[in-house]
Amino acid sequence: MKLIGTLLEAGNNFNNFKNKSKKLCANSISLDIVELQKKWPAIVGKGLLLNHTIPYKLLNGELHIVTNYRSLLNESYYMGKILKKKLEKENKNKKFITGTMFVFDDALFTQQKEIIKRLYSKNKSKRYFHPFSPEFKLLRKKADQEFSFIDDQEVKKQLVSLFMQKSCNKD
Repeated sequence: MKLIGTLLEAGNNFNNFKNKSKKLCANSISLDIVELQKKWPAIVGKGLLLNHTIPYKLLNGELHIVTNYRSLLNESYYMGKILKKKLEKENKNKKFITGTMFVFDDALFTQQKEIIKRLYSKNKSKRYFHPFSPEFKLLRKKADQEFSFIDDQEVKKQLVSLFMQKSCNKD
């Protein structure tokens, strides 16, 4: 009986430890790859690393960095240590990266560069109005007034569309 009680106690302690370790793991990983990609220019600075590296994924605490410059692989061990220190400093000294791994893949690098360019460097000068917004309705009314003298509905529709596109992209 004592043996069963001891085993049950050990089981309870193990469950408590397992629950605590889950909480610790959840708190220790505080940076995801999207944030890292946004902060990458600030982390690596302007120059070779910014132009030839992209953080690709975080897997089990290891940061995978894709590059299109084969020579960086020779220095990856030292750069990985420096990047790890910078990231820990940037993230208030929380250790969330256990190591870094540089991967040479030109096609993947190009693909990721295009994705990041589309996601993070949106052209801020372009405005978009929802068709039910008051701004859109006002602009539509103004366009209809401008081209009220045109009888051909197809031509009028195209001119109104061009007028609204030009007005939306103005600033």
